[in-house]
Amino acid sequence: MSKIAALIGTIALLMALTAAPAQAAQTATRQAVQQQINAALTATPGGEQTSANTVEWNDGDIILTVASNLSTQAVGSCATGYVCAYSSTNLLGTKLSFGSCATYSTSTITVRSVANARSSGTVRGKNNAGTTLVTVTAGNHDNSTPTGITQVTCS
Repeated sequence: MSKIAALIGTIALLMALTAAPAQAAQTATRQAVQQQINAALTATPGGEQTSANTVEWNDGDIILTVASNLSTQAVGSCATGYVCAYSSTNLLGTKLSFGSCATYSTSTITVRSVANARSSGTVRGKNNAGTTLVTVTAGNHDNSTPTGITQVTCS
């Protein structure tokens, strides 16, 4: 089997591993990345690890970069672990970011989109009456929320 064919197989395996539920702690993430690096080097000998998450073959002609954060990634400009409300659609405009799970007033902006960059749980955009207008699951967003959201809550 050629090196390129072996590398393609390795990349497919690594993509499957990356899709699995991720460790939240940094140490566990670094270990998981290194395990993937080690698997790639074992499956396709002759590569050189050039950084914490990169392997190169053929003097840099082939480069594998393993995702260095295997937990939920940032959603748009909403940092990993946060809930964000935006004043414009498509996660644009003025942004309110919330790092802990609670009920927050969004009265300082008119909410038009919401992101949930947490690894679990849901976020709800509610109106003054407490009616849920939008629900966003972990790692997702709503690009165009209904008008009238006055609070964001999470569970």
